[in-house]
Amino acid sequence: MSIEQRALDLAAKVGSLTAERDALLERCKEQSMHIADAEDRALDAAVNTALSVCDDLQDRDAKIDSLTAERDALKAFKTFVHAWLDTTDVPRDPPGEHSDRGCRVGQRLVWLRDAREAAIDRWHDAVIRVGELLSENGDLTAQLERARMEPHLQQRLRIMLEHENNYRWQKDAVQMKAWLDQQEQKL
Repeated sequence: MSIEQRALDLAAKVGSLTAERDALLERCKEQSMHIADAEDRALDAAVNTALSVCDDLQDRDAKIDSLTAERDALKAFKTFVHAWLDTTDVPRDPPGEHSDRGCRVGQRLVWLRDAREAAIDRWHDAVIRVGELLSENGDLTAQLERARMEPHLQQRLRIMLEHENNYRWQKDAVQMKAWLDQQEQKL
């Protein structure tokens, strides 16, 4: 083979190799773009995930702060109520359903409510008895004015005395209690 022929063959091979090289470079560029796109998508996904985690952490932190503030307010209220109840005659740990469930303050409030209702019942009974005694002794208004009692009790007794003619004190105590409750609501 002649040199010219070899040169032509080499030139053809160089042209073919150059075309292959250009095709390979083009494919590499395309694959690089696909890789870059894939990397960008992966990076975007990672960034979005990180931002979402940050948002979740901020939301979690805000929820924790809110719940902590609520817990602290409830603790302060519980402390206040116990301190107030300690100034009264309410037992520190009365037995009952609320105490059994771990709510000592609830049981103390139930005890206080029950004691209040019992005191109101005793007060109503005493008022009925006072009315009976006063009506038995005649001049009710004069006796009431001479009685040494708190002004609000005098006022309640005055209301009862105004209606004395319309109501018999010796009637059933339950009816009297209902009537007293109605009069008390009018005040």
